[in-house]
Amino acid sequence: MKTLIKFIYTVLLPLGMITFTAHVLLYTENGTMSKLILIILTLFTVLQSFFWFVFLDKIKMIPKVNTEFFYGLGLAVGFRSRQAFITVPFIVLTFDWRSRIKKEDSHGYYY
Repeated sequence: MKTLIKFIYTVLLPLGMITFTAHVLLYTENGTMSKLILIILTLFTVLQSFFWFVFLDKIKMIPKVNTEFFYGLGLAVGFRSRQAFITVPFIVLTFDWRSRIKKEDSHGYYY
């Protein structure tokens, strides 16, 4: 859920505002003051997106991807504690959504 909120505030909202501003500036005949206010609001929206990007820095939007080479043929998909594995011939792709802070369980393993 936090990833979705970060995506909306740091990607969708600024892109939507920039697109709307470009459309208004190119295709409408509004006054100079209206266009100036719209440009200022667009700048504030972009600055706000930078704020949210810094404020929500611990939330990952893109998973960490690892690739490993192995001797074998196979097609498989697997899931384990916030990790996804895709096995194709000679390659294993691991998508990791775990947090940056390593935690140790009662058996001494990090998760």
